[in-house]
Amino acid sequence: DKDGAARISRLPSVDAATQRERLRVWDDVLRQLDTLPVAELSASERINLAIYRPQIVDLAADVRFGAYEAPFNADSSFWSELGFMTRKPLRSVEAAEDYIA
Repeated sequence: DKDGAARISRLPSVDAATQRERLRVWDDVLRQLDTLPVAELSASERINLAIYRPQIVDLAADVRFGAYEAPFNADSSFWSELGFMTRKPLRSVEAAEDYIA
């Protein structure tokens, strides 16, 4: 995800274009997973695949079904963590600038 960085200074983009790109990435990951020779994988690799693939399916479904559009006061949404940001201490000018950016 292009929004990731060592120092996160702003919220990730959640516009429709960014969501389409995220869905493209998740769908590509699923296509790659579907080409794996499962019978040739070790037992631990098969377990990893059995855990990982449903996680990617869920990430893609979140985008497909518009989970990113859930309102702030919904049970769970992209925005639901914002209310907790005020609990994080701002220990430097840089942290304060990142908070208000």
